[in-house]
Amino acid sequence: PTASFGTFIDALLQFESDFKFEVGADDFEKPKSAAFAAAGVVNAHKLCKMTNLNWTISANEVQTKARWRRARVLNDFEAVGYGVLALEDESA
Repeated sequence: PTASFGTFIDALLQFESDFKFEVGADDFEKPKSAAFAAAGVVNAHKLCKMTNLNWTISANEVQTKARWRRARVLNDFEAVGYGVLALEDESA
């Protein structure tokens, strides 16, 4: 639960650590890039102060602290729109 973490980056780093433990260190491959959907106004696909949580998601912080090469932040509705575009027409 998000209440267990003070910041988004804390939660992300814990997730990464847990996943590494689950798959085993030898099989773990650090993510290179990611896109995060967040509820709130997103600035330049890099920063979002979430409206439903006291967190700020920063692409720069993900790149610096998690050492991922690329990170982007999308508004949650924007992310849904991209998902809708990926749907196949059921009548085809």
